[in-house]
Amino acid sequence: TVLVKEALKHNTDLKVSAKRLELAYAQAKITGYSSRPQLDVSVGGDKKKSNFIGLPFGAGEVMSSRAESYSLNFGTSWELDLWGRIKSGQNNAQLSASANRLEHLAARQSLAAQVVKGWLALCEVRTQKSLAKERIVLSETALKQIELRYGLGRTSALDLRLAKSNLHDARARLRRLMVSETQFERGLEIILGRYPSGQLEEAKGLPSPSNNVPAGIPAQLLARRLDIAASVLRVRAADALVAEGKAGLLPRVSLTGSSGTSSNELKSLINGDFLTWSFGGSLAQTILLRDERNVRVHERELMTEEAVLNHRSVVMTAFEEVERALSKNVHLSEYRKQLNTVA
Repeated sequence: TVLVKEALKHNTDLKVSAKRLELAYAQAKITGYSSRPQLDVSVGGDKKKSNFIGLPFGAGEVMSSRAESYSLNFGTSWELDLWGRIKSGQNNAQLSASANRLEHLAARQSLAAQVVKGWLALCEVRTQKSLAKERIVLSETALKQIELRYGLGRTSALDLRLAKSNLHDARARLRRLMVSETQFERGLEIILGRYPSGQLEEAKGLPSPSNNVPAGIPAQLLARRLDIAASVLRVRAADALVAEGKAGLLPRVSLTGSSGTSSNELKSLINGDFLTWSFGGSLAQTILLRDERNVRVHERELMTEEAVLNHRSVVMTAFEEVERALSKNVHLSEYRKQLNTVA
C-alpha cells in the first residue's frame, strides 16, 4: 500500500496524464464561452491635415485645413445557435474532457497494478535467489564428498564431472537471478518515481493466494472498467463533432449592436449630446462547393467510425484480459495443489 501511494504521488507518466486532464477541462471551459455575446470596447482618435493645391486664391500660397475626430464605442455581437452548431461543439468538448477524466482514473488503477506486479516479481526473484544460494552450498558439499570418494577410488570420474557441472550450473543460475533482480528492482523504482539506484528494501514475504474468482464475473468486471467507459464517451464526442460539422454548413445568424460617442474634441467623448448607436443583424453563409462540403462532413463521419472501431477493440481486449486471467487463475490453483501434495 505504501509503494502504491508513493507511485500515485510521484510517477511522472501519471503527472503528465493529470496535466492533460487539466488541459481538457480548460479547453471545454473555453468552448463553453463561445455561446456568450461578444463585447468590444474601442477608443479612437484622428488628426488630419489637408492641402488645397492650385486653388485661385490665397495669393499663390498653398491653402490647408486641419481636422480632429475622436470616438468611444461599445460593440456587441451574439450568434443565434439556431442549428445547434455551438451546442454540438460544447458537447464534444465536455464529453472529451469526461473521457480524459476516466482515462486518468484508469491510468491510476493501471499504475497501482503495475506496482503490485513489480513488487511480486521482485519478491519472487529474491526468494529464488535465496534458494539458489542454498543450492550452491549443497552442491559445494556434495562436490567435496565426491572428490573424497573419488580419491579413495569409490566413485567414477563421471560422477565427479557431474558434481562439478551441478555446482557451475547453480552458480550460473544465481547470476541470472541477480540480473533479473536488478532489472525488476530498477524498473519498480522508475514506476515509483524514484531514481533507479537499486536500493529497494527487502520484502518480508509473499501474500497468501486468494480464493478462486466466482463464475460469471467477466461481464461485471467489464462494466466497471474505466477505459471502456472512456471509449464510449469518445464515440459520443465523435457523434457531436459530426453534428457540429453538419450544422456549420448552414447559415449563421447573428445580432449586432453598438453604442458610443463621436466628437471633434476629446473632452466631449463623455457628453451625452454626441451619443451614437446602431442595432442590426447579419446572415452569413460560408461559400463551399458541393463536393467540398460533402468531404468536410465525410471527414468527421470517418472519425466517428474510427472511434467505434477503437471502442470495439478496447472491449475485445478487455474480454481477452479477463478471460485469460480467469483461466490462468484456475491453472495456478491446480498447480499449487500439486505442489502442496508433493511437499
